[in-house]
Amino acid sequence: MIELARLSRKKAALDCFSQPVIQWFANNGRDFPWRNTKNSYHIFLAEILLRQTQAERVVGPYLRLIERYPTSEALSRASVGNLRKWFRPLGLVRRADQLISGTKLIMSKHGGLIPRSLDALLTLPGLGEYSARAVACLAFGAKVPMIDESSGRLLRRVFNLEPRGPAYCDRQLLEIAEALIPAENARGFNLGLLDIASAYCHHNTPNCLDCPIGKICSYSLNCTSVAEKTPSKLQSSRRSARINVFKQHPRALHKSSQERDTRLNLLHLETEFRNTYARFLFTIL
Repeated sequence: MIELARLSRKKAALDCFSQPVIQWFANNGRDFPWRNTKNSYHIFLAEILLRQTQAERVVGPYLRLIERYPTSEALSRASVGNLRKWFRPLGLVRRADQLISGTKLIMSKHGGLIPRSLDALLTLPGLGEYSARAVACLAFGAKVPMIDESSGRLLRRVFNLEPRGPAYCDRQLLEIAEALIPAENARGFNLGLLDIASAYCHHNTPNCLDCPIGKICSYSLNCTSVAEKTPSKLQSSRRSARINVFKQHPRALHKSSQERDTRLNLLHLETEFRNTYARFLFTIL
């Protein structure tokens, strides 16, 4: 009974994190053509093109590539020189070699089919730790985390973790993300985490106020004070206005101080509660 109760609490806590991510993605997720297919070959191509490249730049080359080379076999027979010329204006020349080498290996060792296992995907030229996980999840529904630097930054902020090297190979981050992924919707969770990080969790100017998981984020609660969320010029004008009111109505000073203290106490209690929840969530992963 105790174990069952603990598992029930764990599921409820994890749902409080994963469900807002999935719901936000369903309503606000970015739309790219490779996200609208489960064709493993198409997703394989997209992930090679997307490595260290902005997604918007990849849309055109991706669509032309799947139209001209609709199968692994067709691409494996393509001319490297012609493909290099095709990609040169886009600054993606190396991808030509990776794509052809990868599809040749797929033909010779995997019968023309994109392999399902993460270990096998990692042997394909052009796929790294993140992109191999992306193919496994998006093409085959595998319950594996897809952590890049932006989603890794988000998770580190939520759980107040110190960086341990690149996010995509940070074992602690990968274990946390894997524990958070709901088995029934790994795709929605992984893509939601990526898109929330892109939309809100910027490196220097995170938008914590609007972030859908800001209420359980240690960074949002501890590192973003009320003063930090208010532009300095606006703060100055508000202070000037309060001083004028106090000069005209001295009793307002005492009342305003009491109200301020009450608000600060409530804010402190709310922050403590959310921090306790964030620590609880982290400890049960």
